Amino acid sequence: MLKQISFSILCLLNFSLAIAQTDSTEKVVLTKEEKQFVRKANTAKYAFYMRKQSRESILLMNLARTNGPLFVKYIQLKYGDEYANKPIVRAFYKINVKQKMTFLKPDYRLHLDACFHAFISGITNYEGHRWFNTRLILSGSFRFLLPNIFLRNKKQTVLYFGTSAGENCIYGYHKSIDYVIGWLGSPGHRANILNNSFMRVGVSHKWHFGYKCNTVADYYGPRFRDELLHRKIIKKFINR
Repeated sequence: MLKQISFSILCLLNFSLAIAQTDSTEKVVLTKEEKQFVRKANTAKYAFYMRKQSRESILLMNLARTNGPLFVKYIQLKYGDEYANKPIVRAFYKINVKQKMTFLKPDYRLHLDACFHAFISGITNYEGHRWFNTRLILSGSFRFLLPNIFLRNKKQTVLYFGTSAGENCIYGYHKSIDYVIGWLGSPGHRANILNNSFMRVGVSHKWHFGYKCNTVADYYGPRFRDELLHRKIIKKFINR
């Protein structure tokens, strides 16, 4: 009799805890301003040459770059507490509270480069970043070899050679949330995501012989059209 009573009490406690958990998740709601910010950060929404998970990863990276608290809140809302309570995610509560970086924008040529590297890495069971500069040149992203001049103000000009470029690779993760968190947990990969010099990105997810899947993200500085259309934004790159 006592066992039955104790068992029923345990069931009631578990049920109440489950209700409390569902109530806590239901309370996570984005405000109107936060929804507008998420829509702006979703720069790859119509980049249909990339898979859905690749486009979602760009949204996650943009939120991590520009609004840490909203990044955590969005993950909790869409992916649940299991992901939101990871230490690397919780750390973004106090990071990038105010937007200081530009959004990464999808780039078709960078996507082709990432696609090529992910495909070759998959069929050859390779890990790493071989031929990175060569691949950028072949894809037409060769501005890191050329000098660029920007006006800082009316009296001073800045000359630097090329624009920044970087690459992230990860293996064995199918979901965008998994490989973005994996990148954020690695200092070098996190530095690429949070690098204010980057403005363009291409992401590709392919099969891998050893890990079953691999994802490549190539980052690049502003294109010529970015310099023409977003001159105010480009000034941030030379004033950093």
